[in-house]
This record gives sequence, C-alpha cells and structure tokens, in this order.
Amino acid sequence: MKIGSNIQAKAMNYNIMQKGLGNSQDAQLKSIQNQILRVQNQIQKLSENEDMSLEQKMDMRKELQQQLQDLNKQTMQRQIEMQKEQRE
Repeated sequence: MKIGSNIQAKAMNYNIMQKGLGNSQDAQLKSIQNQILRVQNQIQKLSENEDMSLEQKMDMRKELQQQLQDLNKQTMQRQIEMQKEQRE
C-alpha cells in the first residue's frame, strides 16, 4: 500500500533524525514524538473503521497526514533550536 509505505518512510526519516541528535532529547521533542506516534496509529487504524465511508476515510487520512507534516516541521524546528543552544 502506497500510503503505508509513505508513513513508514517518514517514520524512518524521523528515527534517523533522532539518532543524529544522540541522547539530547528534551521533553518538548519527546512530546512531539509521542504525538507523531499517535497520529501514525490513527492512520493505520483508519482502514479498519467500518463506520466511515471511503470518502470520509480519505478526508480523515488527508487531515492526519497534514498533522504529521506539521509535527515533522515542529521536530525540525526544535532540533535546530537545540543545536543552537549546544553551540552557545
């Protein structure tokens, strides 16, 4: 499934970014990571939902993917902030 593989690729990219930071995670970054995991789980469970029409599922998937995009941006911004703090 294309969407599933896309989510996996994003998750792998996120994990690579995390390894690049080493152990320098802070509470804010962990919170964002937890939010990303929750959204990914929601996307995976969406196909199992029999109460929603295909159109509703597509709309919901689109919204969740937008949330993932926003969370990934927040992750990048926080990592940049942390790198700046380490240089100071």
